Order: sequence, then structure tokens, then C-alpha cells
Amino acid sequence: MLQAHRVQRPRGFTLIELLVVVSIIALLISILLPSMKSAREQGKRIKCQANMHQINSALFAYILDYDALPVFYSKEPNGCICGWCTWSYGGWIGTNTYWDNVSSGCFRVPANKRPLTVYMNKGRVAPAKKKDGKLWEDSGQPVFECPSDRKSGQYLYIDPHAGTDQAFSSYKDVGTSYHMNFYWWDQTHLASGSDWDGDGQREPTPGTCPSETIPGCGQQTNWPCRFRQGLNIWKRHTLRDSSRFVTLVEEPFDLGINAETQEMGFHRRFSRHVMAFLDGHVSYLTADTRNRFGPEWTVVDESMEAP
Repeated sequence: MLQAHRVQRPRGFTLIELLVVVSIIALLISILLPSMKSAREQGKRIKCQANMHQINSALFAYILDYDALPVFYSKEPNGCICGWCTWSYGGWIGTNTYWDNVSSGCFRVPANKRPLTVYMNKGRVAPAKKKDGKLWEDSGQPVFECPSDRKSGQYLYIDPHAGTDQAFSSYKDVGTSYHMNFYWWDQTHLASGSDWDGDGQREPTPGTCPSETIPGCGQQTNWPCRFRQGLNIWKRHTLRDSSRFVTLVEEPFDLGINAETQEMGFHRRFSRHVMAFLDGHVSYLTADTRNRFGPEWTVVDESMEAP
């Protein structure tokens, strides 16, 4: 007599068990994802600091070789100086043609006109081309790009929080993620007869700069003298306070100083920015950019930060 055997089928998961497993996986992802993002951002910040260190070193070498700051004086078609900016020292022309329509395009500076770019490339920088009647180049200068550079506030700096166009990073907008810091210089020139450092003493009047005539233009300006005076300020600070003298900053710092606000840094931390100093070190620091002049303008050194 044959005996029937009932086949035992494996039992599947119940709905409750599946929901528990899914919940555990979701919990693990929520725990691990922020740390993964943080690790990726830390890697980008390290790359950003390495870029700025390389540029800062080239900046010192340029000053030693030429005894001048690497600043390009933009000129109008008639040969008169129309301005200078914190980005014309190095980088490339960028892709934002907005600058073609500002002051005869004098702030849209191609790579072969930016002194530190030419210096770092040993003079081998091709001139910009013409495309649809506009200056254009496709070479780029990767060392001037921060991997975390997401949006630029430069062309909205008059009211940087009113615009919604985030199509340009600072690198694509003005050709560099890193801007030369000139705000110490403004502060020095505004110090005449005032107590800007809060020590109870009025500051001595800085040396006055006479106007000079621009050859072939007839324009009278004191900018050449002011840049020579600025170079002297750099030289004096190499002997004192060089670890506190800021040379290069990330673009959000420059935006914050212009608008006298605090800004989210490239690396997703509020009021924290990568900055380079006159003694050669580069750090990721907290900076208060709400007060452009006076004793409230601060750059916090690592040793003074709260743990």
C-alpha cells in the first residue's frame, strides 16, 4: 500500500516581517548617508585647500620675481583704466557673458591677461577667441576651481539674495573660485583719523597717493600708487601678523564682505570658508563677514576657535 507524502513548502515572509526589514534598512541608510555625504565633502574641501595652497605659493613667487601684486588693470577701448576686481589676478574668462555689458566688458578678463595665470603657465596661455562677437575661450584653469563651487554671487553682489539664477558657479561666472582679498587694504585707507582697531587711539593718516596720468589716455588716477602702497603693506606684514593676514578667500567670503552678511560656505557650513594666509598656510575657518570695516571685522585663527 502506497503512503502519500505531503510536500512541505517553505514558509514565506509575512507582511509584518517585510515591513520590519524595510524599516531597519531605511534606518541604517538614514544613519550612514549623512556620514557618506560628509566624507565626500571633506574630500572636496581637501582638494580645494590643495588648490588654494598651490595658487598662494605662486602668488608669493610672483611678488618675489616682479616686486608687484599680480593685478590686471582693465582698460576701456579708449585706453583709460575702468577698474580692477578681486578675480582678475588669475583664472580664466569664464562663461558668463553678463560681464561683456558691464563697463565696456572690462571685468571679463581672459586668461592671457591675468598675471598669475600667465605666470603659472610659464607664459604659454593662448589669447581669447571671438565667438558671436564675444570673447570666448575653452581652455579653463582647473587649479582655480573648487570642487564644491556651486553658485556665484558676483554678478548679483549689489543685491545677492534677490536673484534666482544659479546657472553659474564662481569658476564659470568670473573664472575662479578663489578671490584675492583686498578688504584689509580698504580698511587701511579708511583708517585716517579714526580708531578702527578699538584701542582708544586714532590711527595715523596713511600716506597719500598722488594722481598719475595714464599714457595715451590723459586719465588722472591714483590707482597705480595705491597698488604700490598695497604691496608695501604686504611686505610689512610678512614681518608681523603674517599668520593673520588673509591673501585668498573662497567666493562666498567675498560675497559676504560685499553684502556685509554671513554666507553659506562652499562646503555646506555657515560662515566657514577656506582661506590662505601670508605665512603660506591654508585653513578652513570661521569668519564674521557682517562688518566690512572696523574692529568687528574678524578672521578667527584655528587656535582661537572653540573646540
